[in-house]
Amino acid sequence: MPGSNKELKKTKTGSVAPQFFNPDTDDYEYAQGKDGASFVSIKKDAHETITLINALAVAGNGEYAAVTAKSITVEFYGSAVGTTATFSFYLVGLSGTKRVFAGIRKTVSIEQVTTAVVGDIVSFSVPAGYKLRIENTVAVGGTVTAKGTVE
Repeated sequence: MPGSNKELKKTKTGSVAPQFFNPDTDDYEYAQGKDGASFVSIKKDAHETITLINALAVAGNGEYAAVTAKSITVEFYGSAVGTTATFSFYLVGLSGTKRVFAGIRKTVSIEQVTTAVVGDIVSFSVPAGYKLRIENTVAVGGTVTAKGTVE
């Protein structure tokens, strides 16, 4: 039965109490709170933070395995102004074969890319059961990091 067909809860003095309709119980429930504000539950952030490459000065790589299809956005940065390196993207399939993989660069100009440099932000759509692999060249002038979010 919709909430519009239910009686509102009343206080002991007969006035309408603060409340909300709960469709799971099909009834109005008293709102709990303090100092005129309702208690709320904060939902956990739907984003997972990942580090694929962490402060590397040498050539290296990092991978993220997607159990379910994922959208991943990665920021590539250096430890100092002028740090340089190139990052290449691969999709590793169920067979273990590494294939060049394109992402969408979000900085400078939005375009499809298979490599990035320090300062770029790139988004990827990774299919379920696959791995996003990012490889970096030797960093010049500092170390490089690739961190991002998964949703």
